[in-house]
Amino acid sequence: MPKLSKVRINESDTNQYLRELRSSFLLLESMDDIHHFLGDLMTHTERKMLAKRLQIAKLLLDGEDYDFIRERLKVTPGTIAQVSNTLANMGQGYRKVYDRLKVINSKKQKYELRRFNRLQRYVRRPLSRINY
Repeated sequence: MPKLSKVRINESDTNQYLRELRSSFLLLESMDDIHHFLGDLMTHTERKMLAKRLQIAKLLLDGEDYDFIRERLKVTPGTIAQVSNTLANMGQGYRKVYDRLKVINSKKQKYELRRFNRLQRYVRRPLSRINY
């Protein structure tokens, strides 16, 4: 992540800024709103870095090892360790998002499987089974 300015702001102002940042996410009503806000708020690289951290947390919570995560996401062991330490010491946010994403992904998979099965009823037999 980019470095903070060396010019100090007092702690109460910083806390107010952080409160407003958190509140701003609650004001967004759609995925498009979130997409535009994150696009305005962060650079492409910053968004990618945060997305990778979330994926690291998900993979760690799934029980994957450092080598697998490093190869899959092209991140350093230090980045993985940082996320792992957060999960070990706090990690409530990661865990809540992880649990909710699992539910959403499970529902999405069930929907796609039902859709696939419905479509299969209307598909002709594969060509390899046709007798000439």
